This record gives sequence, C-alpha cells and structure tokens, in this order.
Amino acid sequence: MYGENDADPAGRHTFSLYFVDLPWTQMLLGSGDLSMFAVMERGQLEQCSLSGVPPSTSYQLTVGYCRGGPEWEAPHAGAGQLWDCSPTGSMDGANELGMGVAECQAACDADPLCGAFDIESHTAGGESASECCLFREGHTGQGSDERHCWVRGGMDNCCSGTCCGRHGTCDIALGQRTGHLCTCEDGWTGESCEISPVNGQWFPTMLVR
Repeated sequence: MYGENDADPAGRHTFSLYFVDLPWTQMLLGSGDLSMFAVMERGQLEQCSLSGVPPSTSYQLTVGYCRGGPEWEAPHAGAGQLWDCSPTGSMDGANELGMGVAECQAACDADPLCGAFDIESHTAGGESASECCLFREGHTGQGSDERHCWVRGGMDNCCSGTCCGRHGTCDIALGQRTGHLCTCEDGWTGESCEISPVNGQWFPTMLVR
C-alpha cells in the first residue's frame, strides 16, 4: 500500500486501497482506451484471486447503433424488433433512471440470447446513464457517433464493419488484441476513434461500487 488518500476526487495524490475492507459488491474493470470492460461480482474476484480462473465476459466497443443482426423472437421481450430496451424502458438523452455501461452489460450477461447491447456514447466516461437496449448475436455498430454498440465476445477482426466509426480507418493487424488497428482523424483518439477532440480524453481504469 502507498500514498495518501485525501478523499478528493479531483486531488493530485496517488494512493492505493485495500478493497477487501470496503463494502463493495461489483467491480468494473476497463482498458485505458475504454474499448473493453468486464464486470466482476465480489465472489468472482475472490474466487479468481484464489484459483486464477478468468472472470466475466469480454465486450468489444463498436461505434454506432447495434445493427446488422436478426430480430428478437417470441417469447422474448423484444419480439418483432431488433432491440429490446426493457432493462431501462424507452428514454432519450442522459437520464439518472437509466443504466451505465456496467449495468447494461450485466443485463446482457444475464440473457443467454444477448449478443450485444447499445447505449448512448456519453456513458463511456462512467459518469452518466442512458437507455440500455439488448440485441441478438450478429449485431455491430453502424457508425453513428451518438451510441456505442458493445459486442459480446467481440474479439475478432472487424475491418469489414464499423469498428473505427466515422472518424477512423481500419487496417487488419493480427498482432493487435482486437485483430485490427484504427488510424484516427486529427484530434480523435481511442482504440475505436470514439473520443472526440471536444470532449477530450479521460481514461478511467476501475470503478468500485
């Protein structure tokens, strides 16, 4: 353990904490570029610490509304539509009654037929919530900036899709974790060129609640 915890979110001190003594129930782990997230229950982390078993399901961020896959079928809540927004109900814009990325992922994890979820792009920073919609396997982002489509287990090369959104070009790069590499337009950053020059960069690595 190191440093001084001054309890100031905007403070400049660096420090570490013993999580074992805190009353948290879930942990959100994220890559520095916000392209991958994994939610872990406390019990999963404790088991992993003891056994080395990898937890949770990985998701690949693709830019845009989830599209390109099949509709939901009865008796699923979204029957007859591409999306199932029942986890939050229909809503527009940032809404405290909505879900963040971790909650929306948990809803997808809990549905064995869910292959992707989409959520408004402002939620990537971890400080806001929005409508959460679930999709069957086969969907990926169609390129719009206003939403992100998180593809379950989406680790394959996707240069044939929209993994680099509207602000990047995609090249196959088998040496990369994702199998592709995005070259972003000037000012745009992130693994999928999803971070705008207006909003700037913010790289959260872990959220404990």
